[in-house]
Amino acid sequence: MKKSLYRTKKKYFNSAFTLVELILSSSISMIILLVGYYLSNIVSNANKNDKSQIELFSKIDIATDFIVDEIKSGKKIFINKNNIDSNCSLPTGEFLVGISLPSQATESAAYSTGSGIGNSWTDINCPVIYYLKVDQANLTNDTSFELRRFGPGIDSKGFYTSASFSDSLISGEISKNSLEEINCSENWTKVSKKGISLCVDRYRRTAEISITANVKRYGGKNLYITKTSGANNRIQDDVLMGISDNSNSANQNNICNNSNSCHLFGTKIIGNVTFLIDNSGSMGFRSRRFRIQGKIPIEAVKDQLIKSIANLRNTKFQVIAFGTNDIKMWDKPRLANSENRSKAIKWVSELSAYQLDTKPSSSIKKAIEDLDTDQIIILSDGIPSNLRPYCDSRNSYHSIDGCMTEYNNEKRKDSLGGAARIDTISLAIDNGSFQTCNHWYNAYNWMGRLASANGGKCSVIK
Repeated sequence: MKKSLYRTKKKYFNSAFTLVELILSSSISMIILLVGYYLSNIVSNANKNDKSQIELFSKIDIATDFIVDEIKSGKKIFINKNNIDSNCSLPTGEFLVGISLPSQATESAAYSTGSGIGNSWTDINCPVIYYLKVDQANLTNDTSFELRRFGPGIDSKGFYTSASFSDSLISGEISKNSLEEINCSENWTKVSKKGISLCVDRYRRTAEISITANVKRYGGKNLYITKTSGANNRIQDDVLMGISDNSNSANQNNICNNSNSCHLFGTKIIGNVTFLIDNSGSMGFRSRRFRIQGKIPIEAVKDQLIKSIANLRNTKFQVIAFGTNDIKMWDKPRLANSENRSKAIKWVSELSAYQLDTKPSSSIKKAIEDLDTDQIIILSDGIPSNLRPYCDSRNSYHSIDGCMTEYNNEKRKDSLGGAARIDTISLAIDNGSFQTCNHWYNAYNWMGRLASANGGKCSVIK
């Protein structure tokens, strides 16, 4: 019996797990559980990161589209808050860009014809302001910023609800640096504020925008996303198009008493204007072989200029006679009221062609430096005495058109109206065979090149 029982116990114990086997199996199970947990955690974090990425992209996509749509609906882009009317309130924060708006419809009936819809339009006298503010919820070493809008509310149908302004959040989590800086075209102005970069054209009508946002990934790493887009104003700009339509609404400040006379030899006056008139000796001594409308050049020019000035109103104007020296009619452009028109007409009537040289660069610079001037009209009968004057911006001698174009863009890059438009009028000489609008030799073609590079046109008068 004892032997039988011993054999049974021995058989039983031989069939059980040993301590080593138990430890090994437990370790394998633990490894499997840890690997499973690790993999599930990776999948879970990946899903959370994907969700964060989608949410972040959605935010900056909406923010970019919001700004782009408002640029399309606007009239002018402001990149310098100092150019905004002092009567307009500015929010506290880092100014990014302003967008001026035309008169806005408050309901769809405003676009209908008929009476009784005068109250369906509202004027918005101050620009919409986009600005950046520190995101108080993310005050860390990787501080992010809020992109905010200060402007009139917008209803569900896209109409501005009123002319009163309110502050609203467009997007949070704007990065403190741009992930990818955009490259601006020549003569465009670049604005970089935190994670937002802008390129704005010289006329303040078109902009490219890049927005970088970031959010913390699970694991502590930053996730960056950049969205880039662009837009241009779709509102017609008569100044840029060279149009002066005096039949528009009473809100438009017409600048001519008689649109048929508000020009200089056919070049239309479109805003605050400075006339640059060549009064070098050649404008007078060619009288024996050159006539304009039966008169010597300087007298024909004076007659046309007097007619133009007599018809100006609701605008500022200036006259500068150039030759060896510049002779300004007055220190700063003045409003075209009856008193100033009378003084200007007397001043112009006493002009004579006597200066020895033809040096237009200095007078062009003076006109550009007056930021009230929208348009510069230059009239000359020939080739400048120095075709390559000293150019300050290049610190070397350069062509007049190239130097003055650079000066125009640089000097007025932050001004309300942007670069001044420059129109030129060339008096054809030698029986009409020589003029400086489209001469085959670039140096002689200075008036044509100058106008073309500055948004204007060059006209030939025979």
